[in-house]
Amino acid sequence: MLTPFGWGGIEAGVTTDSAQAASGLKIRDDGHYTDAGDGTCLAYEVIGGPKNLQMLVESGVVTTVEAYLDPHAPIFTTDRGVKLGDPEAAVRKAYAGLNQLPDIYSEPPDKKLFYYEPGGERGIKFSINGGKVTGISVGSPSIEYGEGCL
Repeated sequence: MLTPFGWGGIEAGVTTDSAQAASGLKIRDDGHYTDAGDGTCLAYEVIGGPKNLQMLVESGVVTTVEAYLDPHAPIFTTDRGVKLGDPEAAVRKAYAGLNQLPDIYSEPPDKKLFYYEPGGERGIKFSINGGKVTGISVGSPSIEYGEGCL
């Protein structure tokens, strides 16, 4: 289950070592976004975990956990029951006060919907493509990054 804090012991705001210890899974820098080993802002993969799950790590700290719709991988669900593949209406029913931004990689009506916990330090981003949830990102305000660490 995905919450604004993370998934399965992998939480935004903890170091990668702490996330490994809490989840029991190995996480590894996959060298995406910046050079492997650079350590500033990277995508990490979960070894032995779902293949449609990754993390954004900034300076050694997990900031976002992301899950994507994949027909051969698990269907992730939020703590309010919205799951990958659900219609946009399910997101709007479960989460009030959503902010909306265009999807920079596709044409309208595709979009990104954002829900933030009170205080705005943790949230959930829903990627809506073709009217369905194709991605769910949870964690810090880094869920708003458009590409990599930008």
